[in-house]
Amino acid sequence: MRIALLPMLALAACAQQDAVADPERDQVVEAAAGPTAPSEAQRRIRELPRGQRDAVLLRAVTDGGAPCQGVIESERRPDVNGSPVFFARCSDGPLYGVAIDVDGMARVTRLDRGG
Repeated sequence: MRIALLPMLALAACAQQDAVADPERDQVVEAAAGPTAPSEAQRRIRELPRGQRDAVLLRAVTDGGAPCQGVIESERRPDVNGSPVFFARCSDGPLYGVAIDVDGMARVTRLDRGG
């Protein structure tokens, strides 16, 4: 039973220590939580001309195994958690949301309910 109590006591001690105000720590936490500059990959994708951006979005969608014959329309949307987001409509119908992470990896989500 002592073993189970030791971690709980350690957590309680940490909780008490965290309750004490520390202005320097609070400033660091606020700075870390603030918006960050886009990565080189994110910046480059945002600055692409429409045709090239559509080709990048098509590649992101199809690399994930989703069906798309070609991107016929794309739209820049507000960033989500610091990641630029684009909507991409495929010529065969599906609509996808593509978020570009800091490392340049794309997260693709199908937005319509099509089959």
